Amino acid sequence: MESQIDQLTRKMEIGDLVAEMDNVSIKVLMNPLILNKIFSTLNTTYLTGLKSARLVCSVWAELGAKFLDEQGSISFSTDPDIASKELLSFNKNLAKNVALTICRDHSSTCICSLQEVQSYHYLPPNSMQCLPEIYSVMDTLQVTLQVLHPHLDQMWNTYDFPNLTHISIIANILVLKNEKDIVRPEEEVEIREFRPLPNLKLLRLKINPAWEQFSSNYAPIFQRQLNASPNLEELNMEANFYPDLTPCKYLKKLTYEYEMYHDPFSIVTPDMNEFTRMLNNCRDSLENLCVRFKNKNSDVVKLRFDLPNLTHLTIDVTDAYKIEDSLNISSLPKLAHLSLDYSLFCKFSVTGGMRHSGITSLHVRCTHHAKDARQEGQAVAAKFVNLFPTVAKLELDLMVEFDKIVEMDYVALKETVETFGGWDLSSGEVKVAHHCYIYAGMRSNGGFDSDGVIAILEGISGWRGLAKTSLKFVGGYTAAEFDFSDKMRHAMLSCRNIRKMILDQFQMEEETLDELDEFIEEHELSISFPHLLIVHPFFGSRLH
Repeated sequence: MESQIDQLTRKMEIGDLVAEMDNVSIKVLMNPLILNKIFSTLNTTYLTGLKSARLVCSVWAELGAKFLDEQGSISFSTDPDIASKELLSFNKNLAKNVALTICRDHSSTCICSLQEVQSYHYLPPNSMQCLPEIYSVMDTLQVTLQVLHPHLDQMWNTYDFPNLTHISIIANILVLKNEKDIVRPEEEVEIREFRPLPNLKLLRLKINPAWEQFSSNYAPIFQRQLNASPNLEELNMEANFYPDLTPCKYLKKLTYEYEMYHDPFSIVTPDMNEFTRMLNNCRDSLENLCVRFKNKNSDVVKLRFDLPNLTHLTIDVTDAYKIEDSLNISSLPKLAHLSLDYSLFCKFSVTGGMRHSGITSLHVRCTHHAKDARQEGQAVAAKFVNLFPTVAKLELDLMVEFDKIVEMDYVALKETVETFGGWDLSSGEVKVAHHCYIYAGMRSNGGFDSDGVIAILEGISGWRGLAKTSLKFVGGYTAAEFDFSDKMRHAMLSCRNIRKMILDQFQMEEETLDELDEFIEEHELSISFPHLLIVHPFFGSRLH
């Protein structure tokens, strides 16, 4: 009798446990934060996954509808194979995000007929059918095209898109099997002014041209879009023309990348007078500027700035530029955040020698080569400290290029890093990695070795802001063997006050790892080493 009672009690306890687990599972599956994570992994292009998820229960249906409203998208394409799968009947409130693809999906050369190519000049047929119902609710629009003469003006001249805030246009090259099939009009077609886009805040344009004509044909359309966007706040463009930004009185952020041809070996000759004119059109409103010229010419491009309200300036591939004396507090009185990206550390060029005492945040990304002279690296680092004396936040991304032919000058590397220590930093982030390059068709191997780590540690140990600086080494595994020598121990102890140190992607033996763990614990060092490759003499290698 007692055994029967005990069995019944156990069943009841198990039942309570199962019920409790079910309650926990239900609470988890009804948690909006967790459901948003689940919904975000579903394909929103054709909405099928989210539509199925909404059938689970009323809670999922409600949250799924909200997610569709915010992140779902409707896609239309000129490709008949894709168009056949498109939805034509849906709640128009779900069409806030719309994507138009005006091309077929070709991996290389187009083998389409002339008739098919000509059809790519127009909007996808299904979009023309749905636009009258959805244009008033659209918030974002992405257009991907592969045509020389896109007829996008038929859309902008027909609808006013009162709620459209974001437009992104990506124009890729179309390489035809028979280039004689390229449609080239006898004369330029006049494009009327577009209907106003009063709420458009962000406009992106990326053109990868195969011919110069590709961009020149699209420039008038793009200019009409700017003319119709009086409240535009951010413009991000990669093209080979210079639009008139006069209509954009409230433009705050501009990212401009100039590349003449798709051919990576072509010579780029940007017109700096036109570039300056473009900037002058929005000089009073611009607060954030990012400049990228893929300059393959041997001549250095001279940059001049006169932007009274600019606070953020980013210049990529700085060794292609000579920054005139405009990088001073008179030409850029509100500049506080400066970011410079260039290929060789020794080529930073600023003429005039004028200081800017308003820059408090500096981000530098550069490469230190083995053959760089010691004096060059030190001079550049000293120039930074002298030109920008009030830097409080520093981000330094240093790529160290090791060369099997040219012996690395570790003393030069140490002294270059050491010279950056003149600022009293409130925040410092330093990342040092091995720069991999390809020369004569051969990929460089080798990694960031222990001598390189020691040189960096010895250089950074005297920084005034060491206690507020984090340092990360990325070894890259290959030949990045960690040698825990007495010199390495001394170098680590010299940086014991550093906020954080990370040794990533190095390889070492199991015994070395044990010694390193013991050393870190003994001296209470803030050092971590994720993604280690542990090498064993008999059992091979394994990730730690």
